[in-house]
Amino acid sequence: MPEYGDTIWLSWFGILEEYRHKGYQKQVFKECINLGKELGITRFKLSTKNPVAMKMYESFNFMEDEHAKKMTVMD
Repeated sequence: MPEYGDTIWLSWFGILEEYRHKGYQKQVFKECINLGKELGITRFKLSTKNPVAMKMYESFNFMEDEHAKKMTVMD
């Protein structure tokens, strides 16, 4: 959709239980953000209700969007 050409939705990030708490999800998420930036993406959006996931996303400067009930990176 051309009107959202600078925006990408990030969804369904999950790590198998036996690989959790080892930094893999953060690594994969960081690579997705970096790849998006290389492709000219300037806005990243996601939606979650998981407080553990929200904490990780906040470490990437995502902030809760109270109006949309989504988290958006403020870069």
